[in-house]
Order: sequence, then C-alpha cells, then structure tokens
Amino acid sequence: MKRGHMDVGGFEKITDEFPPKFEKLEPLAKKLRKILFYFPNQEGLFTGTYSEKHCVKMYDEIISLFDEAIKDQK
Repeated sequence: MKRGHMDVGGFEKITDEFPPKFEKLEPLAKKLRKILFYFPNQEGLFTGTYSEKHCVKMYDEIISLFDEAIKDQK
C-alpha cells in the first residue's frame, strides 16, 4: 500500500487533495517524499529499512527542508 501511495501517480493523487490553504506545502511534501523513499544509487521507490547511519543524514536533510520552508513563509 505504501508503494502505491508513494509512487508518482499515487503521490500526485494525495497532493491533489490538499486543501487550498495547504497548497503551498506541496513542494515541501515532494522534497520529503524524495528524501524518504528514494535511496541514493537505487532504482525506484525504496520501502525498506534504513541503516542508523543513513537515518542521521536523512533527518538532517529533513530538518533543513523544514527550516527552509519556514524561512520562505516569512
């Protein structure tokens, strides 16, 4: 089910349902999807479990995305 929702077509269906007041979050959602579900040097969607080392890097990227989105809203 996760794969179906997070592939390109499924994810677009989800973002198409964003209420108007959340439409500005769509770019952030797409960037988060890329970080969470596309592992470097692997083809296609990744739905496995990341190593602890990769999680630290991934979390840093996610925090940076949120910081950037907050800054853009000011």
